[in-house]
Amino acid sequence: MAGPATNAATITVIGKNLGKKTLIAYLSSLIIGSLVFGLIIDNFLPAGWFAPLSYINGNHAHNLLPYLLTISSTILLTVLLLYNFFNSILQKINKSIKSQTTRASIKIEELVVNVNSMTCVNCKAKVENGISNMPNITSAVADIKNNLVKVYGNNLSANEIGEKVVELGYEYNGILRY
Repeated sequence: MAGPATNAATITVIGKNLGKKTLIAYLSSLIIGSLVFGLIIDNFLPAGWFAPLSYINGNHAHNLLPYLLTISSTILLTVLLLYNFFNSILQKINKSIKSQTTRASIKIEELVVNVNSMTCVNCKAKVENGISNMPNITSAVADIKNNLVKVYGNNLSANEIGEKVVELGYEYNGILRY
């Protein structure tokens, strides 16, 4: 029963979204719960209840799938994992090459704007991601302490950046440096 709860996707999502402490608590509770309920089942429930699950047609069921299906499934899974791994590496290389080519061919401008009401790291990330996803912008770096955001790109529009900042829920106070 703990198998589906401990798959790699679940562990990754919990670790990234809720943090390492929560992940450790989650895995600890699964391990302890599995051991406790296993002991309860072994010691307090009749073995006859579980016998039909371990035998099929009077034979002990270790190999439910044909051997050829097991081997071919293993090979297919390995090939798919390797394809995904190498594909992700190729995408990163292509993105890096494209980024370097773009930077070399286009003059990058810097625009520094004043943004108030950023109070935490989440605010900083929200502003940086929101502005970075705008057209003609390569990156944005927010500074919570000084209430400013450095925006890098080409053909920058202070008005569009200001509208985006307001749309994100923060106070835009104009350009500091262009």
